[in-house]
Amino acid sequence: MNALDVLELELRRLPSVAFVGLQERADVLVVQVLSLANADPDALRAASERICRSHLDRPFAVELAGGSRPSRIRLLDVSVLDDEVEVHLGYEGVHTVGRAKGFDPTAAASATFEALQRLGAKVPFEVEAAALFEHVLGEGVMLVLGSESAGERYGVAAAPNVPQAAVRATLHALNRYLSTQTLPATA
Repeated sequence: MNALDVLELELRRLPSVAFVGLQERADVLVVQVLSLANADPDALRAASERICRSHLDRPFAVELAGGSRPSRIRLLDVSVLDDEVEVHLGYEGVHTVGRAKGFDPTAAASATFEALQRLGAKVPFEVEAAALFEHVLGEGVMLVLGSESAGERYGVAAAPNVPQAAVRATLHALNRYLSTQTLPATA
């Protein structure tokens, strides 16, 4: 039995693990772990990475599949009050509000950043460019978000009005970035 066989057996002993696959790549070993529906993805990832570190002396990447779908940030409402936009977000029963002066795409994105930060997300982005376009749903917005530490993200969305389209475009741009974070949801 070689070291990879031992690694696979130890991973299979974790609760809720249904399958383990290993894929050799030139620069990394991909460790695929398929879990049952009742698995806690954060706990499973932490345990899998701990086991991999104890058995491997080379780069690896853990990919989880199966299990329950992780919670997502939900857009609850976008309101324009006088000269201010309010963005209402929800995550695991916690609701937050972000506000910004104005109701253009940049203001809507800023209010979204504030609401995300109140949920515990790290949002190092700012709006680099915004474009408006007409769409059959109403107004369309395309945003370019930039960050020195996280690079650029692009988002596009349509909605009945510009602020709502801009919030949706912001969340679209940040979707994958936010999925890498564990939010405390204690706002």
